[in-house]
Amino acid sequence: MKKQLRIDARRRLAGTWRSDAAKTMRNWTFPKQLAAKKVRDFRAIFGKMTWRFTPRAITSQYDGITHRGRWSILWADENSAVVLFSGKDGENCHHLFFEDKWFFLVAGCAGNVEYFRKIDV
Repeated sequence: MKKQLRIDARRRLAGTWRSDAAKTMRNWTFPKQLAAKKVRDFRAIFGKMTWRFTPRAITSQYDGITHRGRWSILWADENSAVVLFSGKDGENCHHLFFEDKWFFLVAGCAGNVEYFRKIDV
């Protein structure tokens, strides 16, 4: 059963995903004292990142910069997956949560999340 959940998560992630700025910003909270310019700067970050998951590799792109590496699922259930990313800069893990047409991950230390939507359905 656990192996099947990892396989299901791999299939679910296969393809290209783009940061969904509108959905991310609808759910993002900012500290009240944050200046309007800082809020605009934050909003400009989202919507540019893409992740392409192939069976063994991941390619991410942001503002013309491309990173390539490998990925694997360490754990999964019906609603989420813990993914290990390995590249020339080292390793890191993200817990990805599935929601309808999106997955999201924690972005920052305030508990906010960034949403990604599959673009090659």
